[in-house]
Amino acid sequence: MPVYVEDWYPYDYLTAFFLDPSEDMRQLALRLLNYNLEHLSANNPDFYVLHFGGVYDNLHREKEFDLWLKDALDGVQALAKKHNVKNTHRILRI
Repeated sequence: MPVYVEDWYPYDYLTAFFLDPSEDMRQLALRLLNYNLEHLSANNPDFYVLHFGGVYDNLHREKEFDLWLKDALDGVQALAKKHNVKNTHRILRI
């Protein structure tokens, strides 16, 4: 399926900021996800796969990172509920 990216998202479409230290960037990532869920729902997909990709230099800030992760997962959960998408997630930390 396509990934929809508009001019208000000035980054590479494979770049997401779900775990970024900046709350504004995390919200931008959720906005892009919401936008795509709105546009993809007409295709009736069986599932969506969402990766929190990337390498974060601030992973050593474990308490803060865990808060950003919880914030991101809460945001994804809210969008899943809004769009009636079953939300199952696993956290894999390497």
